[in-house]
Amino acid sequence: MASFIMENVLPTARQIVDHAERIVLSERDTMRVLVLLENPPKPTPALIAATRRRAVRDMTLMDSREKPIGQQVEDSSGCLPR
Repeated sequence: MASFIMENVLPTARQIVDHAERIVLSERDTMRVLVLLENPPKPTPALIAATRRRAVRDMTLMDSREKPIGQQVEDSSGCLPR
């Protein structure tokens, strides 16, 4: 049974994944992407605002992972320090 799957199902699964992961561009679209990579446009106000929101969110997440000042922390033995 396993050999049947390996010989018949696996190649088809690989083709499906390959097709889903690959983006094929026309020559015109390829040139457009290359031009944009070499000469990126200025960021729009919406992009700038999104970047700021992301930075605030990231700072909030970082702050929430920090322990409050004065919180007791157990050492590696599971005991609180004296």
